[in-house]
Amino acid sequence: MEPLSALSLAGNVIQFIEFTTKLLSTSIEVYRSAEGASNDHLTLGEICGQLSGLSGRLRASKVNHRESASELALRDIADLCNADCARILAVLNDLKVKEGSHRAWNSFRHALKHAWKGEREVEKLMGQLRDRQAAMTLHICALSNEWLIHVNQQLQALGERDGLLQAQHQDRLGDISLLLKDIKLQLNNSKVSKHGHTLSATVLDNLVDKISRVSIAERNIAKEQSILKSLNYDSRGERYESVDDAHEHTFKWILEASDQDGGNDSKFLKWLRESSGVFWISGKPGSGKSTLMKFLVDHRKTRDALEVWAAPRKVAIASHFFWYSGDSIQKSTQGLFRSLLFDIFRKCPELIVDVCPTRWAATDLSYTTWEDWSLKELVQCLRRIGGNDTAFRFCFFIDGLDEFEGDYIEISQILTEIAKSPHIKVCVASRPLNEFQDQFGVDKSAVLLIHQLTRDDILSYARSRLENHPRWPVLRLDTGATQSFLEKIVRMACGVFLWVTLVTRSLRNGLTNDDTMEDLNARLDSLPITLEAFYRRMLDSVDPIYHHKSASLLRMAMVRDQPFEEFYWELPWMIALLHEREHTNPDYAISMPRTALSPDDIKCYRQQASRRLNAKCRGLLEIRRDKLMFIHRTASDYLRTLEMVDYIRARSSEGLNPYLSILRAYVACLKIGLEGTAQVEGTAQITAPIRGLSQLNFISPDILNLIQFAERVRNEGIEDTVVFELIACAEDFLMSMDQPEEESHSLNSVKIWSTPQGLFPGPQFSSRLKCFLISAGSTDYAVMKLSSDADYFRTNPTPVLWQLLCGFDRNNEWHPSAIKLLRLLLHNNYDPNELFLVDLRSYALSWASRRVDDWASNLDTISLHPLEEPELKSIWFEFLVVCGVSGYLGRRRQVESVLYRCCRTSRSRCAGWMTYLNSSLAHGVYSLLLQYGADPNAHPTPFTTVWVDFVCFAIKYPSKITAVDHYIQSLDSFFKYGAKLGTPVIGLTLLPGDATSHLPFRMVPGWDIFCEALEECTGFQTEQELKFIAQITMRMAEQAINVRWPLGRLASIISRVFPEPLRRPLLDTISASRGDGNDTRGKRPRGEITGIEENNKRLKP
Repeated sequence: MEPLSALSLAGNVIQFIEFTTKLLSTSIEVYRSAEGASNDHLTLGEICGQLSGLSGRLRASKVNHRESASELALRDIADLCNADCARILAVLNDLKVKEGSHRAWNSFRHALKHAWKGEREVEKLMGQLRDRQAAMTLHICALSNEWLIHVNQQLQALGERDGLLQAQHQDRLGDISLLLKDIKLQLNNSKVSKHGHTLSATVLDNLVDKISRVSIAERNIAKEQSILKSLNYDSRGERYESVDDAHEHTFKWILEASDQDGGNDSKFLKWLRESSGVFWISGKPGSGKSTLMKFLVDHRKTRDALEVWAAPRKVAIASHFFWYSGDSIQKSTQGLFRSLLFDIFRKCPELIVDVCPTRWAATDLSYTTWEDWSLKELVQCLRRIGGNDTAFRFCFFIDGLDEFEGDYIEISQILTEIAKSPHIKVCVASRPLNEFQDQFGVDKSAVLLIHQLTRDDILSYARSRLENHPRWPVLRLDTGATQSFLEKIVRMACGVFLWVTLVTRSLRNGLTNDDTMEDLNARLDSLPITLEAFYRRMLDSVDPIYHHKSASLLRMAMVRDQPFEEFYWELPWMIALLHEREHTNPDYAISMPRTALSPDDIKCYRQQASRRLNAKCRGLLEIRRDKLMFIHRTASDYLRTLEMVDYIRARSSEGLNPYLSILRAYVACLKIGLEGTAQVEGTAQITAPIRGLSQLNFISPDILNLIQFAERVRNEGIEDTVVFELIACAEDFLMSMDQPEEESHSLNSVKIWSTPQGLFPGPQFSSRLKCFLISAGSTDYAVMKLSSDADYFRTNPTPVLWQLLCGFDRNNEWHPSAIKLLRLLLHNNYDPNELFLVDLRSYALSWASRRVDDWASNLDTISLHPLEEPELKSIWFEFLVVCGVSGYLGRRRQVESVLYRCCRTSRSRCAGWMTYLNSSLAHGVYSLLLQYGADPNAHPTPFTTVWVDFVCFAIKYPSKITAVDHYIQSLDSFFKYGAKLGTPVIGLTLLPGDATSHLPFRMVPGWDIFCEALEECTGFQTEQELKFIAQITMRMAEQAINVRWPLGRLASIISRVFPEPLRRPLLDTISASRGDGNDTRGKRPRGEITGIEENNKRLKP
């Protein structure tokens, strides 16, 4: 029982005890009927009514889980009280039929004494009731304490998840804590009370009410966190984190009121406080737009000004930073809307239930896999936020609109439409492109050109950078000379902050060289005015001895900086050092040994990498956090011009392929790292007689990226043997890191190998690489390994067939090499019907966001928290679910549909499921699986079978099937490999003409489910769809005729569903079967019908 159900049952028991005890211990007169009875008296009918109601509530529902000792004891007491209640009711019913309708007893006790012929039985009942109430009090306290321990653990987990999501549930979690303390105090008072103290029904009702409030509040917070998690994505905050913080003395003017009305420096502040709509911050490349937007998002004065606008409501700020160099979601409409909704909901989680009603209602905390957020759903949520009159008003800050990958006009119109809501205003920043000028530049009061307003900021920044150099005072300049020199820098900058950053870097180098003022002026005059020319000058200044290495690094960074739709990856900073080895030994990644470093070693190497980057790239590449990145997007754009591509290529070593260089460096990065262990919290050993994961299975996306990039290298024309040798090297290294089997079964701690490529937790390092071979599409390598070793994938914790057919990163289109691998696996007896325990639990690292210093942190402090429980899965069933072919039971079987969803443990259909379904049909995947033993009569749940799902889906959704001919071929395979029309499923009774199914339960042949699906054809199908359904019906009829299965009412259904041209061939086939003496109207095959009838008898109530 759930604790709440158990306590509710306990309350019913105590109500019965109190009611019965009151009747037995008072002198209330009892009449047979109301006639002649006063208000102070009870009638037999009233007593019977109350006891009958209590009797119904004393029956505890059955449960599927193992009950605690307190729950079992509570159930036993309830059963005993129910027996007493029935015994008393029998006496009362007997008294009601006695003669003398007006006779009264002095008391209910007297009436029972009269019926039981003596006082002894009544005294015995009184004693039993007292004992049961006392025992019930003890068990309630024990049960409540068990619940308190569990809820406190849940509360701690909610708090930890709140920290990870940065959600604002603190007040509500605090309220729950106070309620728990109150409940604990109430239970302690019950324990320390005098001997024989018992809980009354009123006190227990109060306890149940508090527990109910805690359960509801806790569940709502968990649902809110689940929806927040589904909106979040790994790279959401990366661009914001990579933007430099504003210099101490810059941008303050934008949030300070001007003494003059209408002054530019007060324009934005006025918009924050008073206006609505869109405010556009525009500026030249490198003028500091992103830095300004980060400054505004974080500054307290921004919120203060917005609170004036929002009053009396609260204000919520949400932001998104588009990033051209990021992954696809960071520069998409979907990424924008998910970021905004995530920010809103983590700050205002109470809005989720109203803004996302459908997703809220569908949230089941026993499942953690979500359907992807569609653009339509995200837009609907934002419209509800703008349209609902809530306690909040919202301001969105959106940076880098020119880095959006899509139609600039369309995104501008969408944002303008959003800002029409009286509850929402939007501030956007972008370069001054025509599309944005037309949309946002009309209202000059809502436009700010940043490069025209940062004169004082640039002056302050330049002064700080130069005057903080230790050699500046040596110049002994007077104030006028200093001011004149700084003013010259400001004039030359033309509002471009990035240019000033580069110039002051050069001037500081001059100061280090003890330049005079004349030297510094000459240096400043010699520097290019434009960023592009400045970048060229930086490259020209590279020492010729470094040209090859400089060009290699720049070309590798340019590969990294180009958008890859397939995956998102980074260049670890250690590549700046490791890649140098390639110039003397191209196979260095294969030959280099495993190297364990200390945190001090890491710091030393990082300093070394920074110095070498400065020498070889002159600041164009820099280490930001733990990655190699261009100093600015303008640098990347400039190096991609035809002129600069040729310039860099001319400096490159002959035969250099930047893709292959990156792959070699990736493999080398695996071999260098820090060792440690991680403590695993809150888990238990997984044991099962079937195959499954008996050790932790960590998701390691860095291995996935390595394999994905290896595939990209193959596409660049590098020979397979070269690429496969590097993958094999990575695999061999990870195998050498695997923990012994006896250690891998211990869940107390796991081995950690922290590398520049990322964190790799054990115990089985190599098994994940095998899994990711499939996810990354490296099936050619898998085929090569499997061809030489049939057992290559046998030891995988996750069955390779599941990874290939149902994996999370599976492609939606089948590739010929993947089909080849599937055929080879099946040929080598990998079982498609295999059941297995899969433990795809997510783990949260208890360290801060990954920065370079964290890589060098003490790994012994890391702990891992499992967030999901393992599930029992079937490869065959999961494949159907991922394809979307699952659980279509018809609109008249709504109850069975609900039960089906409750029974199903598998995840939802995949994104792009229709593409995957039709690709699977076109490549004969269903036929191939059936040929090698996939069971067509298997039951994904008791309410359906595989072949029934396959047929009914196509009848209900014919438009989803584009590979029509291949579908029919697959259907033929189902029957060829053993699909039985009489395979029974559990269902409610559904007779012809019934609007919905109803009790009792019965066994239903699969054929009947097919007939029901056909009967429910709406009449709205197109002619082409009806032709397809007719083909399916013909195949079904022919199969029934072949196996002598009775066609029943199929002919009448056909007559109603299909028009004459389609109807006639079907009816002729049925008629011909009867004319040939192959009459299918008789009894069903004896073996099948006997089994169905026997099961129906068993299911009768």
